[in-house]
Amino acid sequence: MKELSHDRFKIKEFTIDCLKMTIENKDESVKLPVKVFEFLKLFLLNENRTVGRAQAIEIIWDGNEGVGKRGYVNAMWQIRKTFTDLGANCDELFVTRPKVGYFLAIAPQGLGAENKKASEHPVQIPDNKRSAQFYLLLTITILIIISISIYFYLLNTSLNKENINSPPSYLPLKSQTNYQGIEEQPAVSHDGNYLAFSWTQENKLSKIYVKDLKNADTPLKLISSGNFDEVSPTWSQDDKSLAYIRIDKDLCEVRVKHLASNEDRLIDTGCSYSSFWNILDWSTDGLHLIYPKKNKDKVFIVKYSFTNNTVTQMSYPPTNSNDIMAIWSNNNQELAIIRNTQQQFKVLVLNEEGDESILVDNKNSITGFTWDHKENVIYTTYLQQGHYFIYKIDVATKEKTQVRSIKGGSNLSFNHATNELFLSQHLLNEYIIQHSLIDQRIIRRVSSSSRDMYGEYIPKTADVIFTSNRSNNWDLWLKSNKGSQNLTKGIGAIATSSVSPNSDFFAVTIIKEGQPQQLFLGSLPDGKITHIDTQELTPLFPSWSANGNLIYFSAQANDKAGIYQYDINTKQIEQLTDSDEARAIEGNNGDLYVTRSLQDGIWKLDSKTKSFTKIISDIAAVDLASYFWQNDTIYYVSRTKENDLVKKYSADGDNEVVVTYPKNSIRKYKGISKADHQSFIITLKGSYDADIYSTKVK
Repeated sequence: MKELSHDRFKIKEFTIDCLKMTIENKDESVKLPVKVFEFLKLFLLNENRTVGRAQAIEIIWDGNEGVGKRGYVNAMWQIRKTFTDLGANCDELFVTRPKVGYFLAIAPQGLGAENKKASEHPVQIPDNKRSAQFYLLLTITILIIISISIYFYLLNTSLNKENINSPPSYLPLKSQTNYQGIEEQPAVSHDGNYLAFSWTQENKLSKIYVKDLKNADTPLKLISSGNFDEVSPTWSQDDKSLAYIRIDKDLCEVRVKHLASNEDRLIDTGCSYSSFWNILDWSTDGLHLIYPKKNKDKVFIVKYSFTNNTVTQMSYPPTNSNDIMAIWSNNNQELAIIRNTQQQFKVLVLNEEGDESILVDNKNSITGFTWDHKENVIYTTYLQQGHYFIYKIDVATKEKTQVRSIKGGSNLSFNHATNELFLSQHLLNEYIIQHSLIDQRIIRRVSSSSRDMYGEYIPKTADVIFTSNRSNNWDLWLKSNKGSQNLTKGIGAIATSSVSPNSDFFAVTIIKEGQPQQLFLGSLPDGKITHIDTQELTPLFPSWSANGNLIYFSAQANDKAGIYQYDINTKQIEQLTDSDEARAIEGNNGDLYVTRSLQDGIWKLDSKTKSFTKIISDIAAVDLASYFWQNDTIYYVSRTKENDLVKKYSADGDNEVVVTYPKNSIRKYKGISKADHQSFIITLKGSYDADIYSTKVK
């Protein structure tokens, strides 16, 4: 869809916020589901403000008539209802034109600065009489875009060090789900007749559904129920049962449901589930399940036997590495594993003797994989130069072939009956705001049509540096009154950054292709950076001392992870801790406040006694950098079933809620950072949607 000319619009007394997907009137605000808001955007884009059914179905619902017909009517109903609930007379706003569509009678007015990337002229949605010309023009445009994309891709490939064979073009995607919310973790039955998937609707728990792939008129079947998140389905070999994950507060359960009898059986507890990944796989002989399990500070793959009800450890990742997902080979004698080592991911194959063969190494994002047993190839998705691609890897030769680009990270499943690859495309947009600590006021916003995250405030100039893929690479950018400036210009993928309290410098970790993270010192505002020799340590999550002389970072050495400090004057490195600390920030009197890998909470490290005290329990391990020290206290992210909270630590344990957001609004890992004494920086998710598609691969 074409980009809007502004981030916010006014229709009479109503404000439409396109980043938050809300309609507002005075102090009232209503957030719309993603596809309903995409439908509303058509009125904002359309010059004559008429939206027809055929065109809306094609644009919003990918031409899926069955889903689109219902979605078109429901979306219009929900838009009308929202405006009515906020006090509008919808008969004055939206007019129904029989056999044509809906007409927005009042022209929307753009608020704030115009988006530079938006067209000077709004897009016109053609009516039915002009649809033939429209589709002819659309086809020609698509062919031109594909030709240009292939040319630049082939040019880029000739310079790429990896041995990757690229197909001449991408095969089309077929829409399999197109509902309101996030449909992900596709799992195709062995006979190819059914698709199980996880569906998360707005403000609801995740549930597992089954779709009949042979009969489009068959309604979806709800498999799971109860007041739990239930995710990660996988089929038994006979397609009569589904294994899945149930999340009950902090408890992760592996369960199996027999579909005919509806019998539900608990298999194991203590599994390790991270949102997004489909972590279960059923062996081809039907006798075992594999999944990641957590024990203290380690995540490894285990095998559950249905024969004797035992659990056996299968993988032994090295210190500070975790095996987060695995799948079986056809003969059940090998496992393909995704391993995370200090935010660097790899795909490896593990045989029965414990030998490992690496297929993909040192990627900063691997989001899913599946095994085509007939061809003995693995399909996997990872980030390359700021974009996600699906690759096919020959297990025997390790040769890589690019299958296609996709819009966002994806789970994968292979349909052996039809030779189709099923994928879930995640469309995610983040933006940065500076938020008041005193009230609910938003001071300013950093946003674009790309993904902008992990903002860091510069005290001296009140500017912000942040990570963004707006240049087709994860670069570090500077936002000032003069505009936006790319500081790193594609030298590698940015991991995290931190601004010195004196504002003259910033520290940043950068991942260059095929290499571990490296630490750099940058100067402001020119962005000139210098590599810091960390003596074979892989630095993570840099932060600064209060005087600006020390950079703290976490790293692993001699099978122990901990916090190190680098003196920018003497260039000396000193190890401070060795008990799996992941990040440290400095408070008063040189005390450090640290988080630990795979553990919820924040610990205080006393600078004099060198002893640890756990002071905060309700910050999750996935938010290991989502806290900061300001105004002589700690602010941090805490998540509940209903909301994301920014809280202020109190020594008496009665921690105060500063800001409340809807569930899953705040970006994980490093969602907040300090600003001036009266505000903070927060990365929020904008529009978030995921649908499942399929594509032929041979």
